[in-house]
Amino acid sequence: MLHRKRIIDKVLRRTRIVAEAFRPIVCRAPMSSAAGASGQVAVVGGGVSGLYCAQYLVQQGYTVTVFDLGKHCPGGRLTTRRTTWKGLQFDHGCQFVRPARDTFKSICQEWLSAGVVAPWEGKVVRYEAKSGTITDRIDFIRQQQQQEKAGAAVSGNTGFLDVLSPGDLYIGVPSSDAITNYLAGTGATVRNDVKIAKAAFDSSTKKWLLEGVVRSPARTLTELKQLPPITPWNMGMYDGLILADKMTGCPGTPGFVELQGSTAGTKLQSAMAAVGSTPILALLMAYQPLEATMTAAAEKGTLGAAAATQVLHLPFDAAAVVNSEEISWICVDSNKPVRWFGTAVQMDLAAASCGYLSSSSSCYSSRAVM
Repeated sequence: MLHRKRIIDKVLRRTRIVAEAFRPIVCRAPMSSAAGASGQVAVVGGGVSGLYCAQYLVQQGYTVTVFDLGKHCPGGRLTTRRTTWKGLQFDHGCQFVRPARDTFKSICQEWLSAGVVAPWEGKVVRYEAKSGTITDRIDFIRQQQQQEKAGAAVSGNTGFLDVLSPGDLYIGVPSSDAITNYLAGTGATVRNDVKIAKAAFDSSTKKWLLEGVVRSPARTLTELKQLPPITPWNMGMYDGLILADKMTGCPGTPGFVELQGSTAGTKLQSAMAAVGSTPILALLMAYQPLEATMTAAAEKGTLGAAAATQVLHLPFDAAAVVNSEEISWICVDSNKPVRWFGTAVQMDLAAASCGYLSSSSSCYSSRAVM
């Protein structure tokens, strides 16, 4: 019992370190007293926090099942949008990883060794929307540190996802979801496109009973009406339950889980629902060079050079836009490490600012406009 408690407490501490970089919240519902190193654990939420938690539990000997709403693969904020046209891809969720704590730095080193992240050494800048002033990220950080040492006031605006704060930047390679794909392949069973609707704690068996529905292939309202009733507790019985997505505590959202038989779990959900979050609206853009120019370049073997002369030119790879009511982030996705696919299409992304979006949203969302 004591050994089990130490493992779970350590999982929560380590998972929160990962979670802080992406701003979800990870909560634990009560573990049954019967759970041991061979216990069955359900994790609801297949983002980076849920998958890292699952990976660690598997390493401790637990059998773990991760349930995620994602249609094809887990990922949460670390998702990548792909197109059928020319196979383009856009990191329309989390743009980078910036570890601030030593524990998370060591985790990033593990991902670096696994080949799923690479240092981002591109030109990242601070773009002042009103004056048009561009300041290199490293120069801006140095200026802020010098002003702080001198006792002068410093800017509190650290840009999109705190990119203007000190620390190394990493990018998932060849896409952001490489990180979550790596975590998903480390021993846990991952079930995609599953909505967990209810979770009940049975005090007689000390087990968690889960009920839900596999959403595919029924997606239209007509198809959903034709589905047979959900079989009670059809998602299995577990010794432990971990809620790793804020939506699980937010009534009215697609990921909300109705908890039964657990006062502690209900309190945790209330705490999760109270955590503030902001929606993200991403605009995905692609610029294609002139076909005749690219055909001639391909014949000459100078495709890359020709592409560089034909695409939209920006004086940076990514910019944290400040003092703008519409845009907070601009990034040339195709300039990130390991993003050259030979298509010569420049892929750009812009994220709307917090001021442009409704502040009344009760849950994080990531939407893409093609």
